[in-house]
Amino acid sequence: MKHFFFCLVLFLCTLFAPSYSMNAQGEIISASVKGEIDRISVFYVNQVFQEAEQQKASAVLLSLDTPGGDAAAAMQIRDILLESPRPVIVYISSRAWSAGALIALAGTEIYMAPGSSIGAAEPIPATEKNISAIRSELRSTAEYRKRNGDLAAAMADASLGYSPYAEKGQIVTLTDRQAQETGLSAGSASTEREALSGAGLADHPVVPVKDSFLLTALRILNHPVTEAVLAAVILIAVLAEIKTAGFSGGGLLAVLAGILLIGGQWYLGESSMVEAVLYFGGMALIFLDLLLLGTGVAAAAGVIALAAGLYFTFGGNASALMIVSSGLLAGAVGFYFLAQYLPESRIWKKIRLADQLTSDRGYVSNAQDLSSYLQAEGYARSVLRPAGTAVIHDRMVDVVTEGEFVNPGTPVKVVKITGGHIVVRPIQK
Repeated sequence: MKHFFFCLVLFLCTLFAPSYSMNAQGEIISASVKGEIDRISVFYVNQVFQEAEQQKASAVLLSLDTPGGDAAAAMQIRDILLESPRPVIVYISSRAWSAGALIALAGTEIYMAPGSSIGAAEPIPATEKNISAIRSELRSTAEYRKRNGDLAAAMADASLGYSPYAEKGQIVTLTDRQAQETGLSAGSASTEREALSGAGLADHPVVPVKDSFLLTALRILNHPVTEAVLAAVILIAVLAEIKTAGFSGGGLLAVLAGILLIGGQWYLGESSMVEAVLYFGGMALIFLDLLLLGTGVAAAAGVIALAAGLYFTFGGNASALMIVSSGLLAGAVGFYFLAQYLPESRIWKKIRLADQLTSDRGYVSNAQDLSSYLQAEGYARSVLRPAGTAVIHDRMVDVVTEGEFVNPGTPVKVVKITGGHIVVRPIQK
């Protein structure tokens, strides 16, 4: 019987040992959030926690170094951290200000590098509504993680203060030592490995999350410089299409650039059907005018709709206006140099009011060498009183008489060239 129980215990230990070992020595997924907090940061953090779920990681190590950024993006990241079923160790390598402070407070444990800081979360613009919203987010997040809610709220609301770290009228920003004193952080750590050691996870293997091709592409597409360049390319392509009546291939280029811009925003959940309808509806109006109407009115409306689509795609704010304006300016300059190599369509001539008094249409400028007109004969095309126009050498030229008035159709002869003027005299018959 003793042997039976011994074998049973041994069997149970063998059965549960692998499961226990995996829990004790499971992988830790490591990720780093640096720079401005934006919609790309949300996409990245979401990928990190999906990876942690797939790998059944023991914990997630999130390294922070950010001056802040978009509050809405920070709140999305905060929700991801709070909803995680596994511990989230936040390591502040340099600073976690503003939106970064909210993210840090959502961690299960916070460790800070020597010389790092956390706080300075007053929203911009600091309206009563914005302050109230961010203050509540900070307080509720801190209290959810059993931290000091008053201290967290004072990071956004200067009217609260938190003695001795900030008087009323000052927002709270804590050093790593002060954060440890207040219980906000679990301690100081010079490295991520030290932070894991403090959290009792020193022996776990750390697996860093690598950027995927999709994430890299989205970062490039959503960079303001890339957006402005694509906006310039779109303008050049559309104007080239209008100038050549649809034979430049610019329409296809504009459609592809629009798919890249709007598709990138859509993938991040930042774009709606409104932007797509404005953009591609504008393209449809342009092609309708080029192929059928030929008035120029629909094409102009299409360009406006297209620009509006880009504006809302980029966020519909001051930053979006700057991106679109920069793109349009760069596009106009680029098209100026390209236009001379492109043929002109009927619509383009209407748009730019192409009628000019050129020599190939029978006009000549008095700024040219006029010596060839001396002693030449022609006739008055308009009333000369004494200035007007005459036809000489089958060309219309500005002329002046010696003082007399001359009726249209009267034969005239050039008697002299003086001061850039052609002086004529009626031919007496």
